[in-house]
Amino acid sequence: MLRGIYIAGSGMTERAADLEIVANNIANMQTNTFKRDRVAYSEFREMYLNRVQTGEKKAGVGNLALGSFISTNKFTDFSQGQLVSTMQDHDIALTGQGFIKVELPSGEILYTRDASWATTSDGTMVDKKGNAILDDNEGNIKLEKIGNVIINDSGQILQDGKPIAKIGIYEFDDKSFLEKAGNSLYRLNGDPLILEKEAENTDLRQGYVEKANFSPLSVVIDMITILRDYESSQKVLKAYDETIEEAIAKLGKTQ
Repeated sequence: MLRGIYIAGSGMTERAADLEIVANNIANMQTNTFKRDRVAYSEFREMYLNRVQTGEKKAGVGNLALGSFISTNKFTDFSQGQLVSTMQDHDIALTGQGFIKVELPSGEILYTRDASWATTSDGTMVDKKGNAILDDNEGNIKLEKIGNVIINDSGQILQDGKPIAKIGIYEFDDKSFLEKAGNSLYRLNGDPLILEKEAENTDLRQGYVEKANFSPLSVVIDMITILRDYESSQKVLKAYDETIEEAIAKLGKTQ
């Protein structure tokens, strides 16, 4: 019976973790290129029960599951978000699973899918947060102060028809090595020479932005499902508690 309480309690713990993740997703619903997080679960290993009499094991009773647990804190869903046209040359979106590199003022190089850009006083191309957008050789990109800028699907930058540079675009066979660093940036936990590769299935779209990869309706459905599951586990827990209380009361009367 106590195992039933444990299983119901683990279900409530999981739903609480789900709700925390969904709340963070909702807070970033309007953040361009935001990728929603999810919680990962695993089952506890089943136990095989034996009936014991006079200190000896008798016939087996069978397997007993002990519920599930949170195997990792969370993982990121990197699926493509919807592209929305802005008709602005300074907005760029990526289609596919690629990322571009940016260099922070501290010198750290991170990855992002938010390729909308601006220029500094010396013509350096930066993202909207002031981080330098890097070319395919990890160098800064310099633009003339005046001139029409066209960026094609492969990331090649043309200013008044003159080739300037090519934005570096990278993909990963295993994106689990990418962790969120805030502001739509990702840090690679590993050697880039081993984990990253030049993009083969990613294009740039000038005049577009990529929205968050989930809809408001989907998170509302997630929240309703989580709350209903939590309430169900809570009812089970309450039922076990009342049963134990009744059993203790009857045992007390018997004695």
